[in-house]
Amino acid sequence: MAKEKEATPGHPTIEHVEDLTEREIRSLIQVTASKLATVLDTPVLYLLFPDDIVLHKDHALQVYMLLKGTSKRAKLALCIHSLGGDVASAFDIVNLCRQYTKPDGLTA
Repeated sequence: MAKEKEATPGHPTIEHVEDLTEREIRSLIQVTASKLATVLDTPVLYLLFPDDIVLHKDHALQVYMLLKGTSKRAKLALCIHSLGGDVASAFDIVNLCRQYTKPDGLTA
């Protein structure tokens, strides 16, 4: 039988993920998004929708409100984690992000 890996701070194993609290998960996502922003040399917009929330039009509106009034960015990385919902909303979010980045500046 294979030996189970030990979880280290900020790097849980798959076996330990189910024991994490929502706060710990959000913290890990923040650390991961920060590392991704550094590697890609670009801001990261990470949209996390918990198990009981599905993607819908209001989310696209929230992204619009977030981006409204900002100048175009050279680059932007977009990560959406959702278990389902309105595919048109995801499409709208990607298009909004494209409008606020320079050509070929969006990584989704």
